[in-house]
Amino acid sequence: MKINELYASVAQLGFEDSVEDIPAFFSAANRAQMQINALRPLTAILDIYHRRPENLIPGANHNVYEYTGEEIIFTASGPARAYYFEVMGEGRWQVQLYNQETGIWENQPVVTFDYSAFTPVRGLVQDDYTFTDRPVRLRFDGEYAFQIRNAALWKTVYSSKVEDIPAYERYARYDLKKYDPKFIGVCDNPFVDGFTRLTKDYYFENSSILILPAEEEGGIKIKYKKAPRELEYTESPEEDETEIELDPELVQLMPLLVAAYIWADEGDGKAQYYLDLYYRRAAEIEAKNRSREGAKYANVTGW
Repeated sequence: MKINELYASVAQLGFEDSVEDIPAFFSAANRAQMQINALRPLTAILDIYHRRPENLIPGANHNVYEYTGEEIIFTASGPARAYYFEVMGEGRWQVQLYNQETGIWENQPVVTFDYSAFTPVRGLVQDDYTFTDRPVRLRFDGEYAFQIRNAALWKTVYSSKVEDIPAYERYARYDLKKYDPKFIGVCDNPFVDGFTRLTKDYYFENSSILILPAEEEGGIKIKYKKAPRELEYTESPEEDETEIELDPELVQLMPLLVAAYIWADEGDGKAQYYLDLYYRRAAEIEAKNRSREGAKYANVTGW
C-alpha cells in the first residue's frame, strides 16, 4: 500500500472527500503503523563477523597489575597499530617507540591520569601521525600506587576512529542498535542457519547488546525485529507514492486504525466504531494465521 492509496482509503471512512488536516493524517499514520507492526514485526538479517584482533603483548591476560614504585612496561612482540588498557589511580603513562639505530626507546608525549575507578584508555600507535613498524611498548610510572588491567597492543585496526578500537575483555559486545537504528529486538530464534558453535555462551544485555566470548571467531547471522520507515510529511499525500513498509497482509488494516486515531483526536464517536472494526479484522488475521501456520502474534488489543 502506498501513502496516496492510504489517504484515499481513509478519506472514505466518514470524511467527505478528503482528510483536511494533513499533519493529523501523517501523525495518525505513523502511530498506526507502529502499532500494526507490533502484531507481526518486520524482520531483517544482521551479518556480523566476530573476530578480535591479535594482542601482541606476550602472555596477555586480564589480571590486575599494581604499580608500587617500579615502572610497569608492556612490550609488543611485533608492529602494533593501537593500544587499549584500563587504569585506576593517579600516575603517568606513555607510548615508547624503539630506535633500532641508536638502541634507545624514544618517548612519545607523557599522559597523566587520575581516576577513582577503572577507566578505559585507547588510541592509535603512530609516529608523526602515520603508522610505524618500529617496536612499541607502553610504560607506566608515577608517585602513587595505581592499578592497570586488560592491557593490549593490537596488531590490527579496522578504522581510523579511536572509538572503534576494541576493548581487551573476556567477552565482546555488539550493540545491535548501532547497526540499524530501527532495531526493536531479536527474534525468538535469532541465529540463522542453525549456527550454534560460537553462540553457545551468548547472552543479551538490555535486549539489544549481544555478548559473545571474545576468544571465539566466526560469522554470525542474527534475525531481528525492526520498526517500519517513518512516513514523512508532504503537503499532497494524494500524490505520494511512497510504499508503506509493513507486512503485506497487515498493511490492509492501516485505513481503519488511521481513521480511528483521527476521529479520536476530534472527539467523534466514529473513532470507537473504526477501532472496533480494526480489532475485529486484526483478530481474524491472527486466527487465520494461527490455524494455518501455528504462528504466535502479539495481542491485538491496546492502542
